[in-house]
Amino acid sequence: MALDVSSFYKKNSANTDNLLVSVAGWIEGKLNLLKFDKYFVILRDMTGSIKVQLTAAERTSFQPLLIKGTAITVTGKVCVEQDNNATSQYIIKDVVKIENAHDTHDSRLREKESSLLTNKIVRVCSNFLDENEFLQFESNLISTYDYESYHSYKDEGLSALDVVYTGFGAPAKLIVSPAKQVSSFMFSAMKPRAYTVATSFTSSYRFPSTGSEMKIIVAKATDIKDALQFKTLMKTLTLKIFANLAPQKTKITISDVDGGVWDNSFDKLKPRDDFACISYLANIPIYQAKNDSTRIEQIIHLQDTDGRLLLEGSREVNENLTVSTLTIYPTLFLSSLMKNPLRVLRNLWSDKA
Repeated sequence: MALDVSSFYKKNSANTDNLLVSVAGWIEGKLNLLKFDKYFVILRDMTGSIKVQLTAAERTSFQPLLIKGTAITVTGKVCVEQDNNATSQYIIKDVVKIENAHDTHDSRLREKESSLLTNKIVRVCSNFLDENEFLQFESNLISTYDYESYHSYKDEGLSALDVVYTGFGAPAKLIVSPAKQVSSFMFSAMKPRAYTVATSFTSSYRFPSTGSEMKIIVAKATDIKDALQFKTLMKTLTLKIFANLAPQKTKITISDVDGGVWDNSFDKLKPRDDFACISYLANIPIYQAKNDSTRIEQIIHLQDTDGRLLLEGSREVNENLTVSTLTIYPTLFLSSLMKNPLRVLRNLWSDKA
């Protein structure tokens, strides 16, 4: 949006009477500068945002449409102003008309924005893991793995979605997590670090406001022995995502919290004053097999101020090896960045074949 408006202005700036434009998006926020008698609406679309300045009369006239989250079309004149840092910015003034966009257009616009931002989050995560020498591979979406034998899934009430297809010769399911595939790849490729971008499918809700189809990134490392180094990795990635993708410049702080002993309860995911990296001591066997002594000894949750679980870490140990596992939830990052509940991000009932 901002790029299109700036290009339009540069082409037509010689003729100040020909600077009328119409831009569409939804209201991301409002700014009321009473001291300067100025009122702004921040209009956003998939490509960026732009400020719309309204006079008192214009604000009164269009008040019913000036609701945060509403999709609107604004017709007005493009102008250039300088902010407090003497940086030129394009705004829309002398508003002629504001119209309510159609509800279908509103939902499609939001869905496209959500999809675009999710892809950006995944790209930032992938670049970060690549920079930290994690090797990426393509994981499978269908598996014959018996998730019911994995304590962690059963304790959290997760159940896999069945695949009704006889060609596999065995019961098949859509994956809940590619964690086992990451381990297999890492050891077969003889690499200490690996990750994959996948989709998690489950017929039960693990977190509030999430659905049965969820984008996740799972990374594992056998050469991160220090728990502090692992927590630093999680916090650095979170800060990087918000620094690069937050709609407005948002400075976040992440506090280290001792969560005590893990008790398989997600009630701890509650709103806080700032972002929190919470460490729990644990003693959870991973497999039911008696000859496998692998246990989870530490669980780390990184959540935002509203209690969303953005990243989840665990440290698995046995007599021979320590494996650090990082699970990243891009859709929860998306919800945190946009301050929207997840269930409005995608409407499955509107999908067309």
